[in-house]
Amino acid sequence: MGESVVVERSGSVAIVTLNRPDVLNALNHDLRDAFIAAMTALNADQEVHAVVVTGSTDRAFSVGLDMAVSTGLHEGNVEDWLRGVHRFFQAIRAMDKPVVAAVNGVATGLGLQTALHCDVRIGHPAVRVSQPEIAAGVPSVLGLQILTTLMGLSRTIEMSLRCRWVEAEECLQFGLLHELVPQEEVLTRSAAVATEMGDLPPVAMRLSRQRMRETSQAAFDEAVESAIQMQKESYGAGEPQQLAQAFLNRKRR
Repeated sequence: MGESVVVERSGSVAIVTLNRPDVLNALNHDLRDAFIAAMTALNADQEVHAVVVTGSTDRAFSVGLDMAVSTGLHEGNVEDWLRGVHRFFQAIRAMDKPVVAAVNGVATGLGLQTALHCDVRIGHPAVRVSQPEIAAGVPSVLGLQILTTLMGLSRTIEMSLRCRWVEAEECLQFGLLHELVPQEEVLTRSAAVATEMGDLPPVAMRLSRQRMRETSQAAFDEAVESAIQMQKESYGAGEPQQLAQAFLNRKRR
């Protein structure tokens, strides 16, 4: 099956690839833990000045939570899962170095939030994103926090409660993406931007990222605690597991 996260080097830039193409880079326990370990190691590597995060298939950056994981979650273990998700996102937030998301395909739910925690996001005109958690029976809490921070409450409410797809141009307008380039140039352009950022004075970069992190850390931590309580209720009611199992059953037909 191969590694769920692949790390490569391009000069002073590390390219971290979410590598579960058969499920469109959906997040499971292995990918989560491998990503945390990779980002922690890269943050300690003085030869790495910047990081690019991307997906392993042109179809998707990441479609978020693996439905096979969702079927196994329940009121008693969802807190452990979400504590792990907190560490997953914090591995990006805690970086001393700039992080660029090369959004090479669709990004939904936790996958979209992964890109949004990066400093710069570069995509192509066919990219689409969505925050479909409610349609999957899961309250939109972590998505609400990061989306509201980036594009405001009104747009976040409309996007999240409708669970609608947002096209690339609208993403650019809302600040969910910063640049659009031809599809075949997403990774090279992201690496170029990462190199440019990584060449800036490292102490000033580290301290700036620290201050930017501090301005939203309390809200992010509070959102995780709220997500734990709300998802205990939703998984206790059984909605997410039932909808995830129905999705898997349709996929097997």
